[in-house]
Amino acid sequence: MVNDLEEAAIRLRPELRTLRSVLEASGAVAAAMTGSGSAFFGLYAGEKAAARGVRKAREAGYAAFAVKSVDREERDRTFWSGPSPATRRGRRGER
Repeated sequence: MVNDLEEAAIRLRPELRTLRSVLEASGAVAAAMTGSGSAFFGLYAGEKAAARGVRKAREAGYAAFAVKSVDREERDRTFWSGPSPATRRGRRGER
């Protein structure tokens, strides 16, 4: 994974490299800066690994949260009483 803005952000704020290192050292399969730098994220192999990453990041003084990616079907089952408007329109937003 590559974010072209990450190195520029690290040059301006060298402590960002430390955050990425914390994620990597805690077992992240990959770690990177989001978009223009509002956050960093780590991808972990499972829930236990992600929990360890959260713990290590918090111990280092960072706010950290574990989240799980879900597919559209699981999202619809969990958050909607029926298919979401996007799903009803189709994958590309067609009506």
